[in-house]
Amino acid sequence: MKLGILQCDDVRPELVGKHGNYPSMIQQLLSNVGSPCEFSTYQVHNNEFPDHVTACDGYITTGSRFSAYDDLPWIRLLEAFFLQIAETNIPIVGICFGHQVMAQAFGGQVAKADNGWGVGIYQNDILLKMSWMKPAQTTLSLVASHQDQVIHLPSDATHIGGSTFCANYMALYKENMLGIQGHPEFSKAYGKDLLTCRIDVVPEQVMKNALASFSDKEDSQVCAQWIMSFFNEFKRQTYSKLY
Repeated sequence: MKLGILQCDDVRPELVGKHGNYPSMIQQLLSNVGSPCEFSTYQVHNNEFPDHVTACDGYITTGSRFSAYDDLPWIRLLEAFFLQIAETNIPIVGICFGHQVMAQAFGGQVAKADNGWGVGIYQNDILLKMSWMKPAQTTLSLVASHQDQVIHLPSDATHIGGSTFCANYMALYKENMLGIQGHPEFSKAYGKDLLTCRIDVVPEQVMKNALASFSDKEDSQVCAQWIMSFFNEFKRQTYSKLY
């Protein structure tokens, strides 16, 4: 399977030597589960996009320090790419920023959350069990780092999971378009280091609570299995149509 990584930002320079850049995090996450994949990276934040949506069997976005509602040409191009994907059977997973841009592209609303920073590890309830959720579980806890949230889902989106802190944590925007607010690709070590880089902008008590949360269980490997199962379901559907 050939997967395209839509890179929407770079790791902070002071952290990249220790943790690598976002595409390598995605590759490591997905290479630990399922069959080997071939990866191609597109630096969409530098206006580099696939020549056509069919260039890959599936796509996954990274997060970003930018907001979905920032008036930047490459974000508008990313929205347009998502709209093209919606007309195909090609699966795509939007992580954090990607989840938010998907929501916005289909008429949802993204904004800074009234309840502030979502950082550390927090638990979300799975509200709708999907066929690709193997192994099945009723909650999902991932490293988080966001101020923005999907405040309102598009009217035709399928709400899959959330919490009192982040109601629209996981959703399907079309059958082949999955959005997840958390970061399965972030290790606890990277999450801690990124958080400490934001000591001047994250409130003190929020910072303390977030740092303490890194002792909690997280489900990055479970989420990685879900993502690969999601990709493989669409690969099988495409194969059955061809033969």
